[in-house]
Amino acid sequence: MRQKTDPEQLGTIEDGTTYPMTVFMKKAGIGKHALTMLRRQGLKVIRTGGRAFVRGRDFSEFLASMKPADSEVAR
Repeated sequence: MRQKTDPEQLGTIEDGTTYPMTVFMKKAGIGKHALTMLRRQGLKVIRTGGRAFVRGRDFSEFLASMKPADSEVAR
C-alpha cells in the first residue's frame, strides 16, 4: 500500500503560478488516480506542446467550487 505523503514534503500552490503536471502532483501530494478524479470533477488542465499544466488559480477556484459532498471530510 502506498504511504501517505508527509505534510512537510508538500508545497504551496500559488494562484499566480502555472505548474507542469508532475510538479503540481508533487506539491499537492496526489497521485495519477487522484488527479484523474479531480479532472473528471472539473479541474482545468492546459495542454500545449505535448505537455500538461495546471494553473494555481484554476486549482483554487476548483477547490472553492466543490460542495462538501464532493470532497472527503478530513478526520
